[in-house]
Amino acid sequence: MHTKKIIIGIFTLLVLAIFVSGCTNPGNNTTQPANTSNQSNSSVTVQINSTGSWNGDIASTHGDQIVNGTGNASYNLGTNPGNVVVTITKNTTNTSNLTVQIIQGLNIIAKGSTSTANGTVKVSHRF
Repeated sequence: MHTKKIIIGIFTLLVLAIFVSGCTNPGNNTTQPANTSNQSNSSVTVQINSTGSWNGDIASTHGDQIVNGTGNASYNLGTNPGNVVVTITKNTTNTSNLTVQIIQGLNIIAKGSTSTANGTVKVSHRF
């Protein structure tokens, strides 16, 4: 009988703690995740970092763009590119690193990398 009273007391305290913390009212939350209020106005960029040559495709709502280069490159997709899919392949047989990032404002939204000879990186995000 004494154990039952302890369990009821603990349960009562937990229920009280939930109500006091406001967890039962989803409309009570007025904060937003960091930087999301400004992200929709921030430009989206694809950043390619490599020491060797590469080629690939950047697809978005605005269409496909065939890209190629050596070293680092950056491509601005504007503020609302929709569904972005980036596929980049190394043109080298060495094990240097190729990194591809989708960036919005100052935030890295998606990132992929490879050090495999002739490796491919594919990253995507829907805005």
